[in-house]
Amino acid sequence: MYAEHHRLLLWIRGRMAIVVDHLFSPSTAGRKPTVECNWQFPEGPLIAEPERRRVWTDHADANLLLLTAFAPSDMALSIHEGESAPRRGWYPKLFEREFVPAPQVSLRVCNRDFWNTDIVTVLVPYGGRLRPEVEAESVHDPEESRDAYHPGYGHVRLRWGDGTTDDLYWRRRLELALDERDGLRTDGSLLYLGKEFGADM
Repeated sequence: MYAEHHRLLLWIRGRMAIVVDHLFSPSTAGRKPTVECNWQFPEGPLIAEPERRRVWTDHADANLLLLTAFAPSDMALSIHEGESAPRRGWYPKLFEREFVPAPQVSLRVCNRDFWNTDIVTVLVPYGGRLRPEVEAESVHDPEESRDAYHPGYGHVRLRWGDGTTDDLYWRRRLELALDERDGLRTDGSLLYLGKEFGADM
């Protein structure tokens, strides 16, 4: 089965990393692919909210929140740790010769109907155990704006507990300019807007 995977990584210094994955498969001969996105964590406590597709570590000093801002509606989250068939959920402890059980977060959808699959994952590092308050909203689905000649564009919004918002616009594979989106005109294929109480950051 033929397939393509394109990944975009955007690092917002001091705030978060945003990972945009685009997968394409023509599903030839009526075969429907299984799409799986895995994130390996180090050993230690991990708290999960599968229904919201988010997890976070619970260490005493430094932690990480992982949340899915955009994904197929039937994509399910599961956690695997110390499994052997198949081998998954392990972390190298000593020069990659010793491995310890560690949580692996898996986002999976079976028998994917559409040729295109978009996944937007947000990684938020933070100190201490006080987890940042943030909600993700899918504003525009790249599939809805796709046609035979142009790749679609996507738009997700993050709303934080302190009143700030982050908006990310992107073109699939960064192939074309975004043009005019929500009153803004750009020849770029990726646009990030951070706003604090209505003011641009």
